Amino acid sequence: MSVAYDPSGRFEIKSWDTEFRRIPTRTLMARVYQPQGAGLFPVLLDLHGGAWNNQDRTANAMMDEALAKSGILVVAIDLTRAQTRTAIDETLANRRLDRDPAIRLRKADLGAWRREVGIFIDLHNAAFAANWGDTPLSHDEIWELMGLARFTTDPELFWIAEIDGRPVGLVLCMPDFNEAFARVRAEPASLRAGLALFRFGRKIRRGGLFVIGVLAEARGRGLAESLAARAMQRMIARGMTVMEYCLVLEDNVPSQRVARRFGAEQTKTYLMFEKRLA
Repeated sequence: MSVAYDPSGRFEIKSWDTEFRRIPTRTLMARVYQPQGAGLFPVLLDLHGGAWNNQDRTANAMMDEALAKSGILVVAIDLTRAQTRTAIDETLANRRLDRDPAIRLRKADLGAWRREVGIFIDLHNAAFAANWGDTPLSHDEIWELMGLARFTTDPELFWIAEIDGRPVGLVLCMPDFNEAFARVRAEPASLRAGLALFRFGRKIRRGGLFVIGVLAEARGRGLAESLAARAMQRMIARGMTVMEYCLVLEDNVPSQRVARRFGAEQTKTYLMFEKRLA
């Protein structure tokens, strides 16, 4: 059936996201831009650019909206990312971990949140003790900051590595909650912010790798990469398209290697200055 299209048409539009495909590392989403009217409307499928490694269904949002307003039903879809997807798949297939029954990677247990926060503090203090500028975390202070985080933490973004039942490494990633707060101009830790997370939390597209660390005696087994891969797999499955990992010291080559393993690029450089005053 042929459908007449008048490019001078002007329609109100409705847009929404819907899942159209699941792969092991990601849920691929489609954004539909539908003209509001009697129809019938021609359909346009938008496949974004990015060389299979960048961009998502929002890359051409302004163009898609303009086309929809002229009377075309537009469907913009996410595409798979070759480099990151391949690196995650290869890392998850790390046979060294499978062959060692003493090694276990587990998600954080929200039902034992105080214990998990304690593990986070102890591992952070031990793994980063030799890092320039690192200050040991206080259990009381960090619990005050993270106590309520149980209600906003995705356990699949908080992984702990154990050897013979002893925690030896961790990764903690977080969505960029500011995306949700900005939608309603909410201040963090306010009721308005909580409502924003409830409404928009699953629509956040940016995330951060907050901390990743492995004790010295457990390094060399690929634990850091395996922890990062599991967290990134979850971020992608939630529809996140950008992850930031900072701050990484210039001499922390292993952390830089982990970032580049998954296709990350250095985007910012920070300088620190010191001056003796006496």
